[in-house]
Amino acid sequence: MDGAYRNLKVFSALESQGIRVFSPLPARKNLLPQEERSRGRRGDPINAWRARMQAPAGKRTYAQRAPTAELRNAQVKERQGLRRLHVRGRKRAEAAWLLSLVAHNLLLAIAQGWLDESEGPFFLTP
Repeated sequence: MDGAYRNLKVFSALESQGIRVFSPLPARKNLLPQEERSRGRRGDPINAWRARMQAPAGKRTYAQRAPTAELRNAQVKERQGLRRLHVRGRKRAEAAWLLSLVAHNLLLAIAQGWLDESEGPFFLTP
């Protein structure tokens, strides 16, 4: 989960579905020491997330995101120029994003030798 989408509603909804959130803790300077902070008002999902992200296992889990999700997002953004979706509505935005990912995956398949460029994609071969 991106840091910009952190809030109690989202955490509560995800936790109620059994989904554990791994999102970076906010980078704030000059915070009080952990024992002096009052976190009771934020609720159990937020407290559980903070404890999970401060544990070594949580940090390792979050670190796995960089070579997987972040790399793919950056490649689609830089190579395909998908910086902004030029459609309206969630369904159309999801369709545009999925088409970009399909194109990205085809390019990866060609680059890694899974598809022969001279023959074209497998579904266009006679």
